[in-house]
Amino acid sequence: MMMESELFKFIPNALPMQYRIAVWEHILTLDYRFNWADYNGIEEKYSAIQQLAHMSVERRNDTANPSAVGRAPETRDRHGRTGWDYMMAHGIPQNFCDEVQELINNRQPNFFAVNLSFAGQQFWAHSHMNEDSFVYYANPEWRNEWAGETIIYEPDGETFHAAIPYTPGAVLWLNEGVPHALRAPSHQAPVFRQTIGIFYDKNITD
Repeated sequence: MMMESELFKFIPNALPMQYRIAVWEHILTLDYRFNWADYNGIEEKYSAIQQLAHMSVERRNDTANPSAVGRAPETRDRHGRTGWDYMMAHGIPQNFCDEVQELINNRQPNFFAVNLSFAGQQFWAHSHMNEDSFVYYANPEWRNEWAGETIIYEPDGETFHAAIPYTPGAVLWLNEGVPHALRAPSHQAPVFRQTIGIFYDKNITD
């Protein structure tokens, strides 16, 4: 069931079933970076997230885009392909449904991040300023008792707004600057919780 508010839009079945397994199998092969900060405060270096979070990131080297200036160049493998090349080969983001394409509105993404999380992690509320973003729920199967919801907050970053259940094949679109955090999977989850986040400069026509 689709849910939306002034802060977000949740789109079930955003990626057709025939593409989901290939995408999931691909992100299982990525190199995940250990130890990144999801909280920028005085206690950051002591936070659980610093010790436990994993992420694979690829930035788009778009020389025609002023916001891309100063970014690290894209990494190419021995076949001369970037992380973007592999994502696009698996239909990300071009195979998402029409509703997602309307939200993207022909924009080129700034970067993608594939997150891997598991039971026991702690996540703080954060936001992406000047960027619209979406989260694709990549696991092909997920049960309610495995938890892993995305928590959306009001602009103050503290007041609860909504809890979005982890739903395979769905996309959660977040407007620029919306505070959010994920709830770690429960100890009942037998697999990692994996998502693909793709980030776009805010559409100036919005």
